[in-house]
Amino acid sequence: MCVNNADFNEGTTLNATYASDPGSPMRLQWRIGAAGKFPTRNADGSWGEVNAVPREQTGATTWLAIVEGQLVSYGHTTTGAAAGTYVESPPRAIPLSMKVGDSISLKYTLYNKATGVGEARSMTRTFVAMETLDTKLGSFEACRIKTTETLAQGSSASTVWLAAEGPYRGQVLKVVVDGGASHTVTSMSYSPK
Repeated sequence: MCVNNADFNEGTTLNATYASDPGSPMRLQWRIGAAGKFPTRNADGSWGEVNAVPREQTGATTWLAIVEGQLVSYGHTTTGAAAGTYVESPPRAIPLSMKVGDSISLKYTLYNKATGVGEARSMTRTFVAMETLDTKLGSFEACRIKTTETLAQGSSASTVWLAAEGPYRGQVLKVVVDGGASHTVTSMSYSPK
């Protein structure tokens, strides 16, 4: 699959802008911090800790790791009005070796660590195709991946195109939300470590 291992190294940064249709341009910024401990919820309901890297964005930090050939998402922390720590149990694990046509379905519960209350969720991710995508940054070979998520409020689906090679490997080039807007990259500053 289109993943860049540098996205899990401390100090890697990304600044990108996207044209939106409809809507105003969108900006994405993140930085990989130093690996640290993140709480996890065990099958018996007790809490433990894992080592993961924080992908820091304004208002939210997602805790990720590559473990035994899988991209693992443990949960996230947020600031502001919805401040808290939210833990995925079991952690979402997506194989890095997915090929065109492969699909994976996951079920997990997102727990609020402060209250212990959880929300059941499910996700299906399909590696749809390899395609050429033209953007203002140039023409790219891209992985097209469709994700459907089901939450208590209903389901949503989106398709993302990730750069398959070159200096932006693994980065989001385009996103189309089913029934919503599309966002296509117009500029990107990516500094892998």
